[in-house]
Amino acid sequence: MDKYEKIIKEIWNYEREKIRDEILETKSIPENVKLKIKKFIERTYLDEKYEEIIEKELLKGNDVIITLLMKDPKRQNVYENLLLEHLKKKHIDIVKLPANGKNALYPINDKISNQSDIQEKIKKLKSLDFKINLKKR
Repeated sequence: MDKYEKIIKEIWNYEREKIRDEILETKSIPENVKLKIKKFIERTYLDEKYEEIIEKELLKGNDVIITLLMKDPKRQNVYENLLLEHLKKKHIDIVKLPANGKNALYPINDKISNQSDIQEKIKKLKSLDFKINLKKR
């Protein structure tokens, strides 16, 4: 297991434990989790009776059900954040850029641009994640 997978495993375990502890301590399901259950049932076309079954399992602290309702850390910019943290530790002047909006940057025709007059092209492009400031020697 590489160091990134180790960190992702730690995030899964930490987040799962946090949700489980909150449910067991309060003996209730947080509203955001209830909403996830409803969306899960709608998205998968399960019978509505499963909402109650899922909630009962959550109240027991069922890790499998908790995990199914969690956000995947890999889809939460975890690699970007780890890279950013690593480079800052190496004293590299790096800035995380916005993913969209007027301050987002895009590679267009061998240039980096944030111009609003190219909105149609921008819709098809992925914005840049970082900007590294180089010091002149």
